[in-house]
Amino acid sequence: MNEIKPLKEFKEKMDKKEKEKNENKKIRNLDSLVLGDNEKYNKTLKNWINPNMKIKAELLYRLTRDGDEFQTFHNLCDNKGITLLLVKLIDGNILGGYITKDWDNHSNCWKKDQDAFVFSLTQNVKCITNSNYNYEAFYCYSGYGPFFHPIQFYDKKMNEAFICSSGYYNNSSNLYPGKKGDYYKIL
Repeated sequence: MNEIKPLKEFKEKMDKKEKEKNENKKIRNLDSLVLGDNEKYNKTLKNWINPNMKIKAELLYRLTRDGDEFQTFHNLCDNKGITLLLVKLIDGNILGGYITKDWDNHSNCWKKDQDAFVFSLTQNVKCITNSNYNYEAFYCYSGYGPFFHPIQFYDKKMNEAFICSSGYYNNSSNLYPGKKGDYYKIL
């Protein structure tokens, strides 16, 4: 009987290590209704950001919780550093953007970030900033929400994204399979 207990404890320790190993494959603490428990999307995002970095995420803004006003986005997301935006369109496509610099609502200019990218998880496409545009990655202005050029929140509210093709990002014409130059409702 004494030999069974250590074997059981060893198995529990091994199971715990395996669970921790699997957890490290995910972006930790990402409270996302968009991603849910989709292991493929979690793994893809982690690999695109940095496969060797342990990522702890904090939910800053959620449309369904915080409302659709641009000012609310800025109040909650400005000056927070690295930011990951996830958007699920009403047609099911999941798009987003990643920046390593701060959002703000007062500079009224393009910000440079050579580590920034936009993406489509649905299409499995990562679009990096184009060095021809000197890594101008995102635009900050109080009258806009997140503005990556191919994915824009302006003129309306946070519940509609404008999707366009953009020279600011390499490969961005593959970002969205639908019609470019239209507004799309956010789920």
